[in-house]
Amino acid sequence: SVMAVPYMPEVPTHQLSNDPIASPCNDEATCAGRILVVDDNPRNRHVLRRTLLAHNFTVVEAVNGEAGLEAVEASLLADGERIDLVLLDVMMPVLDGFGMLKRLRTMQNSTLLPVIMLTAKSQADDVVHGLSLGANDYLTKPFNPAVLLARVKTQQDLTRLGCAYKRFVPEGLISLLSKDVLSLDVGMGVEMPMTVLFADIRGFTSMSEGMTPAQVFELINLVFSKINPIIHSHNGVVDKFIGDCAMALFPCSPEDAVAATVDIQRVLATLRKGSFGAARVPIRMGIGVHHGDIMLGTVGDKVRMEATAVSDTVNLAARVESLTKQLGADILITGSVFDSMQQPSRFCTRHVGSVVVNGRHEPTQLYEVLDALGQNERAALLLNEPVLTEAIDGMKGDSRATSALRELANSGDKVASFYLDLNISSAGLVSPRPSS
Repeated sequence: SVMAVPYMPEVPTHQLSNDPIASPCNDEATCAGRILVVDDNPRNRHVLRRTLLAHNFTVVEAVNGEAGLEAVEASLLADGERIDLVLLDVMMPVLDGFGMLKRLRTMQNSTLLPVIMLTAKSQADDVVHGLSLGANDYLTKPFNPAVLLARVKTQQDLTRLGCAYKRFVPEGLISLLSKDVLSLDVGMGVEMPMTVLFADIRGFTSMSEGMTPAQVFELINLVFSKINPIIHSHNGVVDKFIGDCAMALFPCSPEDAVAATVDIQRVLATLRKGSFGAARVPIRMGIGVHHGDIMLGTVGDKVRMEATAVSDTVNLAARVESLTKQLGADILITGSVFDSMQQPSRFCTRHVGSVVVNGRHEPTQLYEVLDALGQNERAALLLNEPVLTEAIDGMKGDSRATSALRELANSGDKVASFYLDLNISSAGLVSPRPSS
């Protein structure tokens, strides 16, 4: 049978410095996890270290709550060195276990970083207090090593399960609702201003026609694996994937969304220098962005629901993305996005007229974002802007506008080609640019 490890009284010798130290596991390839032990008693730390190392854990040690918090903060910044679980004593100098736990929960929730309180104090009030502050479990000394290891494993399994679920649930949307996921119900929502981005793989239908289902699946995941980190790095939240299309929300500022579009196109340009599989598929995306009020909330029923954004703003962002193909532009943003940016001059843009999109009556002002283009192409399109604007304003079959648009189209300006076709057909879909 496994003997309980006796509680060892505190001794004044051989104390750690305030700097946390780590004892690596025996085999990095099969390491069971990285555990932070916070205890001011060196003998207690020794027993825990010996027990955990024997089961291939890496052990990080800290002598008080302040040192423990420093160890957690350092692990969040260190690639591949994140702490998986904390074994936390209660009675410690400088900052006790309760104080550390209270501050820790402002940094990491109980799903991402479980805490097991491990102390000689067995009073019910202390147990309740520790759990109310966010402890995941509680053990009293003397402890049985087998029980300790079983509880560590249980918390690790729960953390892995919680992290797996979070990959399917847009946690960023839940946080915007200011709700805990357990308190969500169908129909909960809040209205707020938001910048909405739609990104769609160009020519996906014809592209996938010559590919196997497995290749199509691989292509979609390749693209999304590149653009998702970019969206997150610019404070965005991926709302959903719709086939070959991604929808993202940017709650902080329109500049975040525009910066993300530029980085996405630059990454795709790098991908195009290579190839995708034997088919050598050139991957391109059209991106549309609009800013306005949305309703963010939960839709569905009691059995199946999801958090999402719903509004005319979302619909218009999707329509603008569809216009990128017609105008031959990689990135289009609306006038609402442009006007809402604090520093629009930060980006290289040109006004490309106003279009009445399908399903709407009012024209939508459009700007093309050029930052991801090569320097020569960008300069040429900017040089065209005054002539393009004047030609668009003078349309409705005007011969001079037609001549100007044809000259720009012949130079390779795809936006001019779009308006040339409209002018020749006199379709009446174009509204002149309003005076400033």
